[in-house]
Amino acid sequence: EALVRLKRIHEAREALHAIQLPDSAPVEAKLKVAQLYRRTREPKLAAPILEKLHQEDPKNAAVMAEMAQADLDERQPEQAMKKVDGWIAQQPDNPALYEMRAKIRLGSPDQKADTFDKAEADLKVAIEKDPNRVETLMTLGKLYREAWRKEGGEKRLDQAIATFDKAHALQKNNPAISLELAQLCESAGRTQQAKEYYEDVLRIDQDQAAAKNNLAWLLANVDNPSPTDLDRALQLAQDAKNALPNNPSVADTLGWIMYKKGIPAAAIALFREAIDKYPEGHPLRGTVRYHLAKAYDRNGERDRAVAELKRALDEVSNFTERADAEKFLKELQTG
Repeated sequence: EALVRLKRIHEAREALHAIQLPDSAPVEAKLKVAQLYRRTREPKLAAPILEKLHQEDPKNAAVMAEMAQADLDERQPEQAMKKVDGWIAQQPDNPALYEMRAKIRLGSPDQKADTFDKAEADLKVAIEKDPNRVETLMTLGKLYREAWRKEGGEKRLDQAIATFDKAHALQKNNPAISLELAQLCESAGRTQQAKEYYEDVLRIDQDQAAAKNNLAWLLANVDNPSPTDLDRALQLAQDAKNALPNNPSVADTLGWIMYKKGIPAAAIALFREAIDKYPEGHPLRGTVRYHLAKAYDRNGERDRAVAELKRALDEVSNFTERADAEKFLKELQTG
C-alpha cells in the first residue's frame, strides 16, 4: 500500500507477488490484495480473487465496487454498468448498488443530457432504502454542489446544504461534512452558520488548514471587526500559512488581516506573493490586486494603488470586487 501511494509500482508488484494468501485468510485481506493488483495495473491477477469472493458472498458491496472499478480502469464503463444493472436486478433492495450506479454515471466521460437526473434518481432510491447511509447523502450533496457550480442560482445550492444537513445530523463529528456545510453556507451568504461549521471542523480536527483560512477570512472581512476577532483571525491565518505556504488564497487572507490590523507594508508583500502564484487570467488575481491597491493607498502610495486598480480591471473581466474596484479607482482619481 505504501509503495503504491508513492507510485513505486514496480516495487509494489514485487511485494505483492511475494504474498501468499491461504483460503482461510480474511475477506478483507483478499479484497485488499485484489485492489492492489488493480492499482498496480495487473487486473488479470485481481479478477480471479474478486470472482471467487463474489461467488462466496454475492451481497458484498465492497467486492462488487472493486469489480466495477476494474472495468472503469480498463475504460469500459458500459461493462461496469452492465454488471451493476445485473446486480441490482438480483438485489433490488441493496442501497450500495444504486449509489455505485450513480457514481459510474457521473464518472463516465460520455455523459448525456439525462445523466444528472438518472444519477439523482439512483441516489434518492439508495437513501429511501437506507435513510441512515451517510456516504450516499454526501454523494448526493456533492452532486447538487457541482450542479450549482455549473448552473448557478439558489436552488441547487439550497439542495446541497439541505442534503449535507441530513448527513450532519447522522454524523455530527465528521469534519468532512462540517467543512462542506461551512463552505456552502459561506457561498450562500449564511455567514454565522458558516462560522459555526468551521468551528465544528476545528473542534474535531485542529489541523484543518482550509477551515482555519476560511474562518480567519470571515472573522476579518467585516466593516469593523473587533480587536478580539482580528487577533483570532491573525492566529488562524498564520497557522494556515504555515501549513499551506504555497497557497495564494491563504497568502491573500493573511495579507487582508494585516491590512485590517493597520500593517499595510506586511500586507503588500503578501498580496504580491499571492498574485505571483495565481495563473494569468485567474479571476482571483483581480481580487488580490484590489486588495493590494487598498494596502498601497493606506501605505501612502496612491499612484501605485491607481496602477494596481487599472491592472485589475484590464486583466480580469469578471471578479467579485470589480464594482468596488471601479468605485475605489474613481475616488482615488478625483480625490
